[in-house]
Amino acid sequence: MCIRDRYQRRVHGDIKMIKDERQDIIYAYQNILISLNEKNWAKWRESFLDELEIDYSSSLFGGSRTKIKTNDWLESKLVKPLYEKFPIVMHFLTNHVVKIKDDKAEATCYGECLLASPGTPGGETLKMYGKYNFELVKSPTGWKVTYFKVAVLHQEGNKAVFTNALKPQ
Repeated sequence: MCIRDRYQRRVHGDIKMIKDERQDIIYAYQNILISLNEKNWAKWRESFLDELEIDYSSSLFGGSRTKIKTNDWLESKLVKPLYEKFPIVMHFLTNHVVKIKDDKAEATCYGECLLASPGTPGGETLKMYGKYNFELVKSPTGWKVTYFKVAVLHQEGNKAVFTNALKPQ
């Protein structure tokens, strides 16, 4: 047993349980963004309960913390109809910080999103870098996201890739 494992066992108790819970929590919110990449809406839906709070106040969309039914959010202009317009979507997440208390958790990570739309005048790609915040609860079927916030911190590339996709067709 290495020194780190002995320290973690002494400080945290059963470290295997902590690592598994943390990984399950990361998977729950990572699944949202992987599902956007794959446009797998059934998989996306599995990450949530029937209702959640979303907060785009510090992102491209504006707004404030809002309670919404998960299926309504999926069908809103900000999820399925938007991402279906992009032939290439890639999200990357890093620097995960997870805090667990009983059957609730808070998580933060940083991410990069690449959106590509071949043929867009002015450039075919847009990269966005930001910070995600999540709140989760443990349900009988696993950890579920109850709060989702994204803050776009930096962009590079053609903003028209994104704004054109928001326009009704």
